[in-house]
Amino acid sequence: MAPQQAGSQGRGLLVVALVACVLVLLGQQWRGLTGCPEVTIRSTSFAPADAAHPPAHSSAPQLPTKATVPAPALAVAVATEPAVAPGRSVLQPFNWDDLVDWRLATWDRHWKDSRVQAYDMTDLEDVCDVGNGLIFCTRIQIINRRLYVKDVRALELDRDYAVSRIAPFIDLIKFDPQIPDVEIFLALNDQPSIAYSYRGKVGREKDQFRPPPMFGATLHPRRADIPWPDYSFWLPTKPHKTRTPPWDIIRQQVLAAGAKLPWAERSDLAFFAGDTRHPVRKEMLEVVKKPANSPLFAIRTVWIHRAVKTCADAPELDDGGSGIREPGCRYAPPDYCKYKYILNLGSGGSYANKFKYSLLCKSLVIHVSRGNANLEFWQTQLVPGLHYLQVENASMVPALLRKLRSDPEAEAHARRIGI
Repeated sequence: MAPQQAGSQGRGLLVVALVACVLVLLGQQWRGLTGCPEVTIRSTSFAPADAAHPPAHSSAPQLPTKATVPAPALAVAVATEPAVAPGRSVLQPFNWDDLVDWRLATWDRHWKDSRVQAYDMTDLEDVCDVGNGLIFCTRIQIINRRLYVKDVRALELDRDYAVSRIAPFIDLIKFDPQIPDVEIFLALNDQPSIAYSYRGKVGREKDQFRPPPMFGATLHPRRADIPWPDYSFWLPTKPHKTRTPPWDIIRQQVLAAGAKLPWAERSDLAFFAGDTRHPVRKEMLEVVKKPANSPLFAIRTVWIHRAVKTCADAPELDDGGSGIREPGCRYAPPDYCKYKYILNLGSGGSYANKFKYSLLCKSLVIHVSRGNANLEFWQTQLVPGLHYLQVENASMVPALLRKLRSDPEAEAHARRIGI
């Protein structure tokens, strides 16, 4: 396969995975609670006692729809050999064996021949309660096309995007008039919660061999959480603190920006904009502060909650030059596409949901794996070296950038990955 075709197909795989899992699975974009009259939020009670109990599932618990949505594929289903392109050896390769081992350690190994039991729900109730009246997850039911949220305390911890968390269920009810009854636990924090070794009290009594099924925004090699699209796919259409539009809008904006600006006209600085208070991002700042490295980077310490104007609308606040700056304006995802190289930096034990926007720019995304161990559901479809380049830590980035700047073959390979 030609490298250009491999890159295009890889990018297409990302788009297909996102569109299939988000638009097909969950229907139309969220328009708010008022758009779905059959919603019941109960903070102290739960579903009616005579409501039908959800049927046991014979495999990994998934929300039922008219079309079955596949679970995240294992790497061995994507390819049995690493994708090789001319000039591949120019840049640091990844360890394909490690990648395959990672994919084989995903959550679904526990649910291939297992059913969700009532006691799983009991054990998850205990997991959610962290004491002092706080919980980080909530029990959700759809019974007779009505939505029940048992405890709103978890939603209150995320007030700005509380409705974005339950919008998928609202869309499910709208999308499928014959949706069966369903019940799940959904974690509303960023980190996976359930260790593979965890067994709840009731599960241990019944000699259960697997952890209970918790849905969450990310997955991890040592956690058993079941991946679920995060809140950023259902961002509000009305003004909110991050000011990023909903996925179906921002996706088109970034794609258009990436197609508009040719590679040769983009800055060859490595770009990052965001909150730099997290440890991994602080490490990047320390690297960039060195005089020899500063000319390679454009790092913007942007507080998106405070900056009203975008830097594109207020170019007098930032000329896009090198170094570390706090410009007083914010960078919207389409603005990333002005740069050939985009840094993806984790936030220390969490994840960066801007990763999906960066991949649409047709730039090279440099993924720093330190602090980025938690992955969203769609990231299992990506291959380092084919869809992005990966380095272990921030200190390795300057050498990579110098290679890309000095070696035309390396830059050509970077461009193929971006496309």
